[in-house]
Parts: sequence; structure tokens; C-alpha cells
Amino acid sequence: MFVESYSNTIESVSLLISTAANLESQTLLLALGGPDIFFTRFAPSKGFDSLPDSFNKLAIVMVVIGLYMVLRTLKKMADNKFVKLFWS
Repeated sequence: MFVESYSNTIESVSLLISTAANLESQTLLLALGGPDIFFTRFAPSKGFDSLPDSFNKLAIVMVVIGLYMVLRTLKKMADNKFVKLFWS
């Protein structure tokens, strides 16, 4: 059995283990064969679900906080309207 590994071939693979990584699009692979041990991380689509280092984390935090404040205000307004409707 031949297993592709960065243009090298692992001869006589006796054990092949794969498991999911923390990111859903990545897989960890361990291959044992003869004197060879090969370990790699496969990321199809070049890690489409990971954020680049230049991602503006402060902006996303501010958006989430803003949405939370808007939703909290709308809930308070809806509760007040319900109380007024109930008592009228």
C-alpha cells in the first residue's frame, strides 16, 4: 500500500490513524510503516474556517456588544408594551 506524504512514500503501512482536529475542515493523520513514522495535518480548501491574523477582533466584539444592547432595549420596550396592553 502506498500513502502519499509530500512527495515521499511510506512503504508497508501497518497502522493508519486519522482524527478530527479542532477546526472542522482539518484532519490529523498518523501513518506507521516499517521504520517510518509520518504525521501531518490535512486542511482541504486551505483552512477556510480559520481567521487570518489581520482579522479585527475588536470590531466583532463591539458589534456583538452593540447587538446585545439593542436586543436588551427592544426586550424592555416589548415588556413595557405587554404590561400596558395587559392593564388596559
